[in-house]
Amino acid sequence: VLFLRRIQKSAKESMEDVIRKVFTYTPHSLTHNGLSLDNGSRIVIGGYKDANDIDKYLGIEYDIITIEECTQITEDKVMKLRGSLRSSKTTWRPRIYMSTNADGVGLGWFKRMFIEPSRNHTETVTRFFDVTQIHNPFINVEYEAFLDSLTGALRKAWKDGDWDAF
Repeated sequence: VLFLRRIQKSAKESMEDVIRKVFTYTPHSLTHNGLSLDNGSRIVIGGYKDANDIDKYLGIEYDIITIEECTQITEDKVMKLRGSLRSSKTTWRPRIYMSTNADGVGLGWFKRMFIEPSRNHTETVTRFFDVTQIHNPFINVEYEAFLDSLTGALRKAWKDGDWDAF
């Protein structure tokens, strides 16, 4: 598994939360760049300073790729990452998971690939789950106040999940 986020430190912090919640009773060891399970599986925690840093993840076989804040990456880099989404396991279907806000350099490709098919009810190979802070029972009041303090297009995008704000 590749777990990728622009800031590797943030990716590691996010993954540490997952590890505490999901792998509590699963034998594992933490490495400098991820998690290793006793069955040989690994979760690589990756980050990038700019789009060129993504190249270091290309060409490696990943059964699962997770990209946090995927609209911070260009369509070209996401497509190249998808070239590493493959498996030699005959009983496994490789998959990619992406999360994001409604902004960033990749907003156009994301809207074309996910938002428009969802709006038009024409999804075939993708699934878009429209989730905002109102769907998250774990959002604290301080973060809610922060979202309420935003103005303009950023408020529409981040608080309301408005994919047309930018």
